[in-house]
Amino acid sequence: MKIFSLKFLACASLWLAPVISMMAQSYTFSTLAGTAGIQGGADGNGAAASFNNPYGIAIDNAGNVYVADTGNNIIRKIAISGGVGAVSTLAGTAGVSGTNDGMGGQAQFNQPAGIAADSMGNLYVADTGNHTIRKIVISSRMVSTLAGKPGESDYPNMGPPIFPNLGPAVPGSDARFGHPHGVACDGAGNVYVADTENHAIRKITNNPVTGLGMVTTVAGGLPGGASSQNSNDGVGTNAGFNAPYGIAVDGLGTLYVADELHGLIRKIIIDPATGLGTVTTLAGKGLLANPAAVAVDGMGNVYVADQGNSVIRKISNGQVTTVAGTLGQGGSTDGVGTDALFASPYGIAVDGSGNLYVADTRNNTIRLGKPLFTLTTSNATIDGCGSTCCPTNVVMFTTDPNYSWTAVSDSSWLHVLDPSGTGSGTVHYSVDPNTTMGPRTGTITIAGQTFTVTQVIMHCSFLLQPLTFSIHPPLPPSDFAQSTIGCDGTPVAVKVVTREDTDSCCPWTAIVTTGGTWLRILYGTQSGQGNGIFVAYAYPNTTGTNRTGTITVGNVQFVVTEEGCHCSYKISPSGITHNRGAFDTWFHVEASCGCNWTAVASDPWIHLANSSGTGNDLVEFGVDAAMQDRSGTITVEGQTFKINQAKGTSSGTGGTTGGGGGVSRYFYPVLEISGPVSHWNNGDTRHD
Repeated sequence: MKIFSLKFLACASLWLAPVISMMAQSYTFSTLAGTAGIQGGADGNGAAASFNNPYGIAIDNAGNVYVADTGNNIIRKIAISGGVGAVSTLAGTAGVSGTNDGMGGQAQFNQPAGIAADSMGNLYVADTGNHTIRKIVISSRMVSTLAGKPGESDYPNMGPPIFPNLGPAVPGSDARFGHPHGVACDGAGNVYVADTENHAIRKITNNPVTGLGMVTTVAGGLPGGASSQNSNDGVGTNAGFNAPYGIAVDGLGTLYVADELHGLIRKIIIDPATGLGTVTTLAGKGLLANPAAVAVDGMGNVYVADQGNSVIRKISNGQVTTVAGTLGQGGSTDGVGTDALFASPYGIAVDGSGNLYVADTRNNTIRLGKPLFTLTTSNATIDGCGSTCCPTNVVMFTTDPNYSWTAVSDSSWLHVLDPSGTGSGTVHYSVDPNTTMGPRTGTITIAGQTFTVTQVIMHCSFLLQPLTFSIHPPLPPSDFAQSTIGCDGTPVAVKVVTREDTDSCCPWTAIVTTGGTWLRILYGTQSGQGNGIFVAYAYPNTTGTNRTGTITVGNVQFVVTEEGCHCSYKISPSGITHNRGAFDTWFHVEASCGCNWTAVASDPWIHLANSSGTGNDLVEFGVDAAMQDRSGTITVEGQTFKINQAKGTSSGTGGTTGGGGGVSRYFYPVLEISGPVSHWNNGDTRHD
């Protein structure tokens, strides 16, 4: 019978410790205990100890290593000190097989293959040849049978598996297994079993009162059943396995299974309502050869003892890489990465520091793999302010003094300042301000290890000075020069004050949120970073009713209230008297609030150069030469400009004066804006 096991670092509580993810990481492997090519059951330090086809391997909270020494029918303990493993026998007697429960050497096993450690000081053993699951209290070395009956395989009465939706769970003493190889446990004390010859995954719910468990089937089925030996993904019995050997569980309760004869790694998510598992294929499909064991770290990276290829594999984000060994080449050489060689490794475990422990089965040794390059800085969550305000950040790591490394960022906002180097050291990095709508994540890959940087959004708040501004209509036309700021579009400056310690990094934009087209922000002042000023101005309000607009910076509003302006008008001078020839001239119109106005002449002999305008402006006009005295008016919004013209005769282009018979030239008198009505006499006219 072919047996092998799997280990998952310890029960799930151990997986909650932070572990640095290592993608395409190289390991330096050494021999922790045993000597390649020497088979035996001797206790001792390092090479003085011996093993006989060790399969399963586990680690407890204290860093002690436990081995299912399958060929010796015993459970071994390795206490590591100074890099040396001190091997002792925890339970069983080397070379003696049996089914007895008991303390230490009184207990007996029959080809134990799988082993797992929980956080409460207990070990669980897949006692493969006895078809049982055993429990060992480490402190007392007391061994008991948790589930199954020695010597009896398969399900009760050779009947169908007991599923939660088909019947009650089976008490541990009534449950039957078929050469179980893998065992794992979660943080709640549940034990999971790779029931190899039944092609099923089982769950044992531990009863702390009786010490016995209730057994259910999570996925898979009996030999010859609908789900037997196929590789179908699915739920419960609809999923298939072919000799599942290794099993592991992560901190979320997700199971990972080495589906040995299919050459696949399967993933199982258990529905807490039904107890059934949804099975998917994580990796394999021609990449693996009879994978025997799996382990999972706190970052969700899965490690595989690919025993058919004699290599150690890693699955991260669905990608399979080789971290140690050379495909198809057996051996016992210690070394780095592919220089290290193995001979059909059947057990694997990973600790909270990322160290790998391998049961190198055919070499009869226990191997220890230490990351060649180890990040000593945990993944970072940093402020959103950016490098212009925040100090430069740093990643620290250790490695061999002669090891050359490179550091690369995967994000445009995450900048590596030390892109390469040799030996242990640091990589400095900086970030841009995070002005996005939410947190963002980037990675820096150093020597194959990934360091994750999560940057929260920039938390900026602002104060506006002032918060409000009122625009009043102008005073009566007689005091027009005293009109209030804003009525004629005069701008007002608003100070933006950032409230954060990192104020110089806080970007802002001033936006007119209400007010339509009458409220504006002066071009070039609409945005800034840190403390600054934007300039707002409003067009005159000629509606006659009040109106309100807002300009928003961040979550703060600047409120502008503009009172309605009732248009009023004034002209100056109020009239003109002319007693000679033709002439052109003008008068001033003053309109409050930039109001529109229209000029209308009373007679056709009065000619307007411009008949309308906005706000303050001139009305330019001319008159024809008069054959007799006459009067006319120009009216601007109820204001009347009077024109008195004396009799004259029309001659040629310019006309003639009444007395001298010569040709009169047009003239353009200059009018003052203020003062009484102007009277121009004959002396104002020049004659040739």
